[in-house]
Amino acid sequence: MLPKPYLQGALASRLKAKQRRSTTIASHIPFVSLGDGETTMHFAHANAYPPQCYRRLLHALGRENRVLAMEQRPLWDTDLDGFDSWEPMIEDQIEFLTHHAGNPVVAIGHSLGGVITLMAAARRPDLYSHLVLLDPVFLTGFKSQVLKLIPPRLRHIIHPYISGAKRRRFRWNDRDQAIKHFRSKNVFEAFDDQGIADLVDGGLVTDDDGLTLKFTREWEVRIYETVVCDPWKYLRKIEKPVYGLVGSKSDTLFDKAITRWRKHPHSVLDELPYGHLFPMEVPEQTAAKITGFLK
Repeated sequence: MLPKPYLQGALASRLKAKQRRSTTIASHIPFVSLGDGETTMHFAHANAYPPQCYRRLLHALGRENRVLAMEQRPLWDTDLDGFDSWEPMIEDQIEFLTHHAGNPVVAIGHSLGGVITLMAAARRPDLYSHLVLLDPVFLTGFKSQVLKLIPPRLRHIIHPYISGAKRRRFRWNDRDQAIKHFRSKNVFEAFDDQGIADLVDGGLVTDDDGLTLKFTREWEVRIYETVVCDPWKYLRKIEKPVYGLVGSKSDTLFDKAITRWRKHPHSVLDELPYGHLFPMEVPEQTAAKITGFLK
């Protein structure tokens, strides 16, 4: 049996190593920061949409608040093969807030970002004052049960978004061509011209051959493959106020999930008459709903 002083020293070494890792990870994660209000908000973006795509929403929230929006792991980590669950993104958010926030935050998450925020808050409730979940990926029913049984690399069999992501166009000659392409897609039909411009300017980067996706389609596929099938066990742990804002025309959050969510005693649900991408479609309305809840 190891002597007690040795055990204490080993534990202290592991804690110091964890602290060093936290500082290292958190300090190199790119993020958007704006506003200087007393309330700190953290925004977590959706799969395939970097925070810069939400420029108008973040600016609207930043008029009266301090807003931080970190780039999630697919935007800066190249180790795609080592990613087999959303766990690293939960750790990233916890470490980022520990390093940057200072005080408990109003945490806002859209889609993927909503689930990551929920899971992180279930683990570290001390870092959060309120949760605002915008059309989160809350699976329920038969589909979630089947997904649990299928290995991630085979989930494309029943997950239609995976095949679509694999075929997604990822390169354009110039900005005008990219704008024309996004404007032609039904999923963006409710976007105004500025919204389309933000998608292009915030979601694409320049390389030697023109413009390409900042959030690669390979990472988008991996996020879909490793989707969290049971978010409800995390929601049950939340005792902070939760504001759920859903799109009544969403193709991601369905009635069964909304009905189940309403049973959570600390959640208040509201809706906007738009689709899953309403935070970018109607950013001012989205910001007004959020600030109205908080006030």
